[in-house]
Amino acid sequence: MDCDGTHEPKSIKTMFRYIKKYHLIMTTRFKYKNSLKDWPLKRIIITKMRYYLVSFILGTRFDSSGGFRLYDLKKIKLKDIFLAKDNNYNFLWESAFILELKNIKLLRYHNSPK
Repeated sequence: MDCDGTHEPKSIKTMFRYIKKYHLIMTTRFKYKNSLKDWPLKRIIITKMRYYLVSFILGTRFDSSGGFRLYDLKKIKLKDIFLAKDNNYNFLWESAFILELKNIKLLRYHNSPK
């Protein structure tokens, strides 16, 4: 779980219901207009630009920068997650991209805002 406050922690219960069907559940902070309402405009612009650039360049279909995730480690090999070489924030994008290349069952979960 990332700690920027844009995800609702009580969503975890619902995410656990879906994990039986999927390998990875990734939330997105872009479905609801008010999910970024407390952020400065500059951060919102940078976040959205990064999202669109990463999605375009990598061809991903999810919010790869989101750290609010649920992995089923019975279905995903931990070593596959750690194929990502970056040990900074880019690890989130890189690991998600690698898992997508391995055809994991991914659910893009829209959790409700606070």
